[in-house]
Amino acid sequence: SSYFRGHLPYEVFYTLHHFVFVMFALAIAHTMDAEWRTGSKTGMMRSQNMRWFSTPLAIYLADRVWANFAAHRGVPVKYVAKTVDCSTVVLVLKRPSNFKFCPGQHAFLQVTSIDYYWHPFSIASCPANTTELRFMMEVKGPGSWTYRLIHGGIRVDDLKVSVMGPFGSGVCNDCTYHKIMAVGTGTGIVPMFSLMKEVSFHKRELTM
Repeated sequence: SSYFRGHLPYEVFYTLHHFVFVMFALAIAHTMDAEWRTGSKTGMMRSQNMRWFSTPLAIYLADRVWANFAAHRGVPVKYVAKTVDCSTVVLVLKRPSNFKFCPGQHAFLQVTSIDYYWHPFSIASCPANTTELRFMMEVKGPGSWTYRLIHGGIRVDDLKVSVMGPFGSGVCNDCTYHKIMAVGTGTGIVPMFSLMKEVSFHKRELTM
């Protein structure tokens, strides 16, 4: 629920989601009774959980393996900036040469000097800008990933970021309209910055 998303640390929230694999295992084991173990016709017909679960699980695992294999490792950091009240941080990376995205998409970031989790953030930079990859993040409380990013004492020169993605659907893929109205609130405002820069690059009119 939204309550737990707002109060649980991201690492706990992320880890708890993987208990779904325990549910899969129990559901499969539940049908592997004596009938199934003896290979009877009734047991083989009844135990179909493995058949139903194996294909989506194989697709999911293949997707995870490929995403990690294709991730960009050790991406240099151009600079890190924060607001006066330290409520927002802007992380600007050198954009990998083959990283292509659309406004509205997000990427997963990993900084091993902070932790080994992948953290999702919306991309705020313009797709036409081939030199930088920009992320704007709300800084959570002490102990959070964003808090440790700006208060952890890590020098920018020593900061190496891995980038996985992009993921998600673009908000304006190959948009040919000359007048666009965009609505974004909360964390949804970050993709609007990317859209705004893209629209400005193509000299179109945007209402926000």
